[in-house]
Amino acid sequence: MNRIVVASVLLAVIAVSAVGAYVLLDQPGPCNPQRASETTTSQLKATTFGAVTEYALPSTGAWANGITVTPDGSVWFGEQALPGVAQYDPTSGQLTEYKWSCYATPQTSGPITSIWGVAQWNGRIWVTDGDGNRLIGLDPTDGSLTYVNTTSASFPYLLTPAPDGSLWFTTLSTKPQLGRLGTDLSLTVYPVTGVGKEEPIQILFENSTLAYMVALNPASTTGEGGLYSFDPQTSSGTIAASRVGGNFSLYFPDGLSQTGNEIWITQHYPSNVVEYDLQTGAWTVYPTSLASYSYTTLPYFVVATNSGVWFNEHYGNKIALLDQNAGTMTEYSEADPPITNGSEVQNDLTIALGQNGLWFTSTTADYLGFVNEGVTPAFSIRTTTSNALSLSPGETATVHFQLGGAWGGPLRVLVSDSENVTSVPRLISIQPGSSTLPAGASPSDLPVTISVAKSLPPGRYTIDVTVTDGLVYQTAFVFLTVT
Repeated sequence: MNRIVVASVLLAVIAVSAVGAYVLLDQPGPCNPQRASETTTSQLKATTFGAVTEYALPSTGAWANGITVTPDGSVWFGEQALPGVAQYDPTSGQLTEYKWSCYATPQTSGPITSIWGVAQWNGRIWVTDGDGNRLIGLDPTDGSLTYVNTTSASFPYLLTPAPDGSLWFTTLSTKPQLGRLGTDLSLTVYPVTGVGKEEPIQILFENSTLAYMVALNPASTTGEGGLYSFDPQTSSGTIAASRVGGNFSLYFPDGLSQTGNEIWITQHYPSNVVEYDLQTGAWTVYPTSLASYSYTTLPYFVVATNSGVWFNEHYGNKIALLDQNAGTMTEYSEADPPITNGSEVQNDLTIALGQNGLWFTSTTADYLGFVNEGVTPAFSIRTTTSNALSLSPGETATVHFQLGGAWGGPLRVLVSDSENVTSVPRLISIQPGSSTLPAGASPSDLPVTISVAKSLPPGRYTIDVTVTDGLVYQTAFVFLTVT
């Protein structure tokens, strides 16, 4: 499944030292068990703009992808063109790269394998080697590697440790199935029923007997999919999944996270993320701000916490933090200056929650990124009254927003809504009092006129009003009920 724009890159040759040895389990491919894994260390140079810091990787064309943060604060991520994994220590600024000597020296530039899942489990850092159909576990204490053949569950994708101590993974194969690795490294492959032709993409565990997953139909042009629950403690050898949330349509669902009774899903096609309330059964759609150069922002993965919901926008080239309680969202540009067209997209594909912020990888711009949640943007936006609005078809209302803080240059005003997957308003007219706000300071009033077409179906919609200086996007949501 090719999910990114493939660019021609140069694989840097670096000096390495040998350490560790291989432990091979049903090893596929032409690996040489006599060769050791190889490591190199370097200091990363940091560039900071606002809340975003980017750490330039030493290997040009590393194709960094797949990331996790361990309890000691270390950031682990895959390097698909090395190929191998890397560990970054935020305290010392040191990067340690572990090259998989199993792979022959590449004859061409570009990624050699496909790493998406990274997780700490059973004393090792495990990654998925999709192209090699295996899981690889690195012991950080001695650099030794463990290979587990997953040919029976081809193209392992994302990893999720389970409450019972096992490690589960999804696959991008041609049939619905899940893989489970026991603590003794025994592999079990479960066919999945109840999902039709949809394939599991990501799973999460609420407890030892209840798990959730999102699945999609790869043969569908719209990538239609659903949210499902299942009992991982199956004794039948088959995972029986049940649809959750009724007939709500998901499109290319890829990311999944949970906090309390809320399940959050990113859809890698629409310009929005969705929330499902397990108590009320209600779905809420949150549109992103729009990109001028693309019909979609391509949200990818999501991490929900008690303080907010983080997600990355692949084609929007932004990292977002949504506060559902305040009805606001902050989006951070991943580039300074911000990109202006699709060819400049940095392919920042995977994310992981860290202390006081979010880490992310850049596949084609060769950096490791971090958004510091503790850095407060200079300006903000909120509604001055309730953010709940009720209108009948054909009615109009004006909602007032207030800008807080100060801004040294002009701010653009953007609007979007949830009535379709592109988040472009059609049957809902959203007209700000001005499309550009001059430099200024709070309090500053922004009236927005909202009109509902007579043909708009009844239902609940989300309206996004955003102000941006190009590097930071501040959004206030209005929840519209059409009666």
